[in-house]
Amino acid sequence: MAKKLRLLSAGSNDGGRLGNPLGLLVRTVANERPHRALNRETPHQWYHRTLKARPNLKNITRDREFRIRHDRIDNDGKVTLRHEGKLRHLGVRKIHRRKKVVMLIDTEEVTVMDVETSEVLSRHSIAPGKRYWPDKQNSPGRWPGESDNNL
Repeated sequence: MAKKLRLLSAGSNDGGRLGNPLGLLVRTVANERPHRALNRETPHQWYHRTLKARPNLKNITRDREFRIRHDRIDNDGKVTLRHEGKLRHLGVRKIHRRKKVVMLIDTEEVTVMDVETSEVLSRHSIAPGKRYWPDKQNSPGRWPGESDNNL
């Protein structure tokens, strides 16, 4: 390696000085020199051969926002979310108080899931003009299980 660097610096027209010997060394080791630990492949070949984790961008447009937030439901059965600079309190239900949750936030919907069981606890439609985002899973009415047919 040192011999190669000396030959390159002797052949250069900058008075015997090599412009960037460290950069040349890194490029040589990464791209030309095989390693025993990598089955006689260069680090460059090894890196580009392995699978990379990448998002599936087929259904994603650039104007969509995706976030994940880890939180805990408070004693009143609500979680806190900051959206467009405003703090929102999303009602999940008091029976889920103190549970650890994951919020999946899209441009149109917030899904609140239990961390341990992966159960979907609530879904909220994002309405930027409204202060309250109701739970889409919760049936309408005052009493649990009550629907519009009982009126």
